[in-house]
Amino acid sequence: MGKNKVVVVESGIRASQMKDFWRMVDDGTVDGDVFGDFLENPRKYKTDKVTLARAINILGTDKVIQPSICAKWNLPEMNLSIRYREQTLRAVVESNKKGETDFHLVFFPGDMSLIRQREIRGLDSKKPPYFGSGNDWWLGAEEKKCQEKGMAYWPKISSLAGFYLIDFKSRFSNMNWQAQENEIAKLGGQYERTPDDVFLFAAQSIYMLTSKNITSDWWHWGKILGSDGDRVAVRLYGDGEARVGGDHPDDSYGNLRVSVSRKFDF
Repeated sequence: MGKNKVVVVESGIRASQMKDFWRMVDDGTVDGDVFGDFLENPRKYKTDKVTLARAINILGTDKVIQPSICAKWNLPEMNLSIRYREQTLRAVVESNKKGETDFHLVFFPGDMSLIRQREIRGLDSKKPPYFGSGNDWWLGAEEKKCQEKGMAYWPKISSLAGFYLIDFKSRFSNMNWQAQENEIAKLGGQYERTPDDVFLFAAQSIYMLTSKNITSDWWHWGKILGSDGDRVAVRLYGDGEARVGGDHPDDSYGNLRVSVSRKFDF
């Protein structure tokens, strides 16, 4: 009686890679168009690289402001990489579920300084969000003061383009600016104040998408230092009016709070 011959074929695909593959099929990262590419180049789809499809799958559609928001701002849509690891996204999902935070992943196109946002949205109260015409202290007069003091004119400076993980649950009311800084430091080195321009862009974008005003009763006290030594604060009023204010670092009010964001992982 003859023996059956068993032939073992060595595969170039490891079990861990197959596990990654099926997970990414589930979240939309890998579809039919890239199936072959994945088999040829599995390292290209390593875990650290989070696609928009995977981020939406993890966070939920309502927690992601996508690049399509550019159309609302009359800007061309652009594609940018997400600079957070999957474990970071999953961690904020857990804190959101516990009610501790309200993190959103927000696309910020860059070249969107406070001045630029004002130029695009305009001053028409019938087309919110809009900028109040009387809220102009940070325009010509501030530019002149900055020039006199040799300071950069901050309203024209934009944060880097990218996806930002922003917590819209305000914190640290009735504290002066440094006391808030101390509390942020306790959260860990991966947290910081959300940049003023990014926060105001996000607040207006959410308003355009949902008619919801996330900051109708509080100011986000940001990082920017004005020419007179005040720290800049931004918010939307109830009707969608965007405003730029400022308070002395020693001030503290119930509605002068902080939105924190996660620093990029890489």
